[in-house]
Amino acid sequence: MKRSAIILLVIFAACIIHACIAQGTDKPQALSPDTSASVGPQAAALVADNDPHSAARRLVEWLADTPVADRDFAMEFTREVYRLYSVSADSGSLEAFASTLEKAKDSLPLDKQVNVFVAVSSPSTLGQMLRNDPQADTIASLIIDRYASDSASTASFLKAFHSR
Repeated sequence: MKRSAIILLVIFAACIIHACIAQGTDKPQALSPDTSASVGPQAAALVADNDPHSAARRLVEWLADTPVADRDFAMEFTREVYRLYSVSADSGSLEAFASTLEKAKDSLPLDKQVNVFVAVSSPSTLGQMLRNDPQADTIASLIIDRYASDSASTASFLKAFHSR
């Protein structure tokens, strides 16, 4: 009886140690919203299941790889997440989310940053924002590449970019 109790204790201790070690090394699952489903519940889940810093990092990682075809969903999703933080009872949530969002975006290579820009901005807004950027020509060519299959978006971007 003593021997089986000791074996059970050793197994139990091993399970606890394994759980503690695994908990510290688990990488958060990548964000993968369903672009065919409603935005609201998915945005609410991102906000509810993550602190503002994690939510911002996960959102930027997803936006960096979001296809141009999902741009409308990405814009709506991002706006809803931002709105949820802006109405939060925790006054520091929006600031934490926004600052981490900016840092996460800035840590990406330029081509991935462009993916984020294209995912969350209309072509005309993007053209207007880019006018005074020191890397405007480089970024503009990357944006035009992203809009390659969408001549209307390319035209809207270029019109806004070149108007002064």
